[in-house]
Amino acid sequence: LKYEKNARILSNLRTLYDVNQQLANVNDFKQLTIETLATAVEALNAQKANLMLLNHETQKLEIKVVWGNIPTAVRDSINDGRTDTRSFDIGEGVAGMAAKMRKPIRINDRTQIEQVGRNTVYCIMSVPLLYGGNLMGVITLTNKVTNSESGKSDLDLLGRFGEEDAQLLLGLADQAAVNLHKARLYNASITDRMTGLHNTRHFEAIFEAQLEQAVASGEILTLAVVDIDYFKRLNDTYGHKAGDMVLTHVAGVIRDYVRPESGDQAFRYGGEEFCVLMP
Repeated sequence: LKYEKNARILSNLRTLYDVNQQLANVNDFKQLTIETLATAVEALNAQKANLMLLNHETQKLEIKVVWGNIPTAVRDSINDGRTDTRSFDIGEGVAGMAAKMRKPIRINDRTQIEQVGRNTVYCIMSVPLLYGGNLMGVITLTNKVTNSESGKSDLDLLGRFGEEDAQLLLGLADQAAVNLHKARLYNASITDRMTGLHNTRHFEAIFEAQLEQAVASGEILTLAVVDIDYFKRLNDTYGHKAGDMVLTHVAGVIRDYVRPESGDQAFRYGGEEFCVLMP
């Protein structure tokens, strides 16, 4: 038993090390959250997982990324931000309690778990994402699975989340919090504050790299350049606040029509100029 326990501890340490090496240089916020969840699901034999982030304005936890045994179309729609998800108050549900108490919460008795979806939750575990003592969000895993010889995952009705599972998920959450903080700083440096699109600096770096790749590979790369007609006249007539509203609205229209799954990226290039890169 002692040997098996030490083997599990070593396996958990190896998992944490591998994740840290894998994500150390990743600056894309969404990619970080997805890869963190994917690692948690695999390492802990979980059926599903979600990552909630704290909205500092509303003080609610919002589901941003899901992973696991979820239909691909549903998963991608949520992860790309095309589907609205439920938000939770601090203290609400298992995730809310983990956020409020700043510690892992595990429930392994399904009669004690509030069943809110169509699929039964037999066991659940949530751990908080903390950076510098501040709450960033919560990672939640539900249900255990067993892997059959065919490679298919089957729901383990008797599976439960143990103390070692909680410690491993805490380690993953700590690493995720540090990496997400770095990614947020990086994203802020490449994002136009008013419109939320990428800025000129990021466009120039991305465009140069994608152009070189397209030339080398022979793949198609499309660049759309858009500007707003008579924008100066609008500013002079109605004021800069009205101009800002127009910029924000146009950026929102562009953002709604780019295809994240195809690698499209939208940028605010200048005052009223926008670019969209479409590999």
